[in-house]
Amino acid sequence: MLSTDAKDEADLQRALVRVRRALLPDDLEAALVQLSQFPGKAEARIVLLERFRALATSRRRDADGRLRWLLLSALRDLATAADVPLLLAATRTFEHIPPTFEEVAHGIRAEGLHRLLEVDSNLARWRAIEMLADGQDNPVTGEPARTALRVLGSAGEVTLLYGIALNNPYRLLPAARAESLLWLDGLPDDRLRTVIDRFLEQDEPNLLLAVIELGIERRVDWLEDVLMTVLVATSDIDAFRYAILQATARHRSDLVERLRGRLGSKEQAEKLAVMRQVEAAG
Repeated sequence: MLSTDAKDEADLQRALVRVRRALLPDDLEAALVQLSQFPGKAEARIVLLERFRALATSRRRDADGRLRWLLLSALRDLATAADVPLLLAATRTFEHIPPTFEEVAHGIRAEGLHRLLEVDSNLARWRAIEMLADGQDNPVTGEPARTALRVLGSAGEVTLLYGIALNNPYRLLPAARAESLLWLDGLPDDRLRTVIDRFLEQDEPNLLLAVIELGIERRVDWLEDVLMTVLVATSDIDAFRYAILQATARHRSDLVERLRGRLGSKEQAEKLAVMRQVEAAG
């Protein structure tokens, strides 16, 4: 009968073999979950990097970039300064697949920047600014620009994020630009109000969701007043539902009750029904 150490080693080796051989994203994801049960193993880092380099060299085996995306994600807390060239290359990877030639490597660039932040935060900050101008961000997730904004936010680049939120000089997609607002909760009220008004000038769900998140998180009277007005006026039922779900999850029953008091008319019946559905589910 194998000892515990011998069994663990055997299981680790099996996981590494699966990582080396997985051809489909689902298979690789399952292998990486198994590998994650052995944190901090030097062998894991070596195999992950070897597999990433092999796929980067033979891209037809990973045409949509999903395998490389998963491998970079699995490198969390394993990357070292020696991996900086590989990570920089990852942040500059673009893949277009036919027939539409849609750009699909946004996940590789985002994860590359995440790992770069772990090993060289100063370089990651500079690269994040460069990436904002790269374009070709995913229209749904806003990646990798959204990750770039998070890197800048974590580095305290509030002035830059304020400029992006206010005037969008990089012409970021709404899904990315929305991230900039979430780092501005410490701004003086007059500046924050200016940004929020600018966001609400546009009929854009992603920008509205950012205002909702900040309005629920930050307990300020004027911001809650803005949030109430927006939620009563909006015709976006999905955004309204999101607001109720977020308020409930963050124990802001005061906001929910205040909003209920503003929804007394028959025209608001659909929103009242949403509130009842959320309450019933909770």
